[in-house]
Amino acid sequence: MKNALILFGGVSSEHDVSVVSARSVIENTPKDKYNLILIGITKDGRWFKYDGDVAKLPEDKWLEDKKSLTKAVISPDREDHGIIVFNDDGIEKIHIDVVFPVLHHNRKNRCRELSRRRLKLSVLHFRERRTRPPFRQRPLQERFCCPR
Repeated sequence: MKNALILFGGVSSEHDVSVVSARSVIENTPKDKYNLILIGITKDGRWFKYDGDVAKLPEDKWLEDKKSLTKAVISPDREDHGIIVFNDDGIEKIHIDVVFPVLHHNRKNRCRELSRRRLKLSVLHFRERRTRPPFRQRPLQERFCCPR
């Protein structure tokens, strides 16, 4: 059985939508194929591994279930390939095979973030046939945000 991480919530105006979407993903993921590990991000940016009832996810009722919450982070180390959970009796590393990032964001906030950093990233497009003209490369700011 593979360990699947469901990442939900986040510091966004779309936090509540993400939590409801995560509940749907959790309920529709085959439990015989995946061992689900839930990590929720609060509105103020704290990360918790959640082991409680999925029905408590909407309206942030999951945060009231203190016994089911454990601080956790995704390990940046490629050797760990998983999450680090900070238990009362020490640190536990859990290997993750697949991640479902159920994170939503506000389009307006994304525009502000891209503008603030002045990112000039561009997306490469591949031609399907030589007869078609190539697509113009546009900065991400233009592709995903409102026009300047």
